[in-house]
Amino acid sequence: MNGDQFDFPGLIRLGQHDGEVDTYVRYWLGPVLDADAEDGSQLVATLRAYLDCWGDYLKAARVLEIHTSTTRYRVHRIRQVLAADLSDRHAQFNLQVATHLLGYVERGRQLQR
Repeated sequence: MNGDQFDFPGLIRLGQHDGEVDTYVRYWLGPVLDADAEDGSQLVATLRAYLDCWGDYLKAARVLEIHTSTTRYRVHRIRQVLAADLSDRHAQFNLQVATHLLGYVERGRQLQR
């Protein structure tokens, strides 16, 4: 994944008008959002817990209340689906921001209904 306009400073420049935050979230999380929608795999929740726990599978498993091997499998699948290097700090940062912004995007959609 590469795209200067979709990194955090780019997000700050874009602001929260005209759907740019939604575009940012889609850019970074699109494939895992699609996978979750298709099969209910909980990849976004796993990614958020994994990143929030600094890549610690055991801590992420505890947060998710699942077995560590399930967490490892899901993170492996996330790497495949995103085709991203989760050890890359730039990717980690933008993915973590996107997982947190996703809640705001979803809440905004609910409020618009």
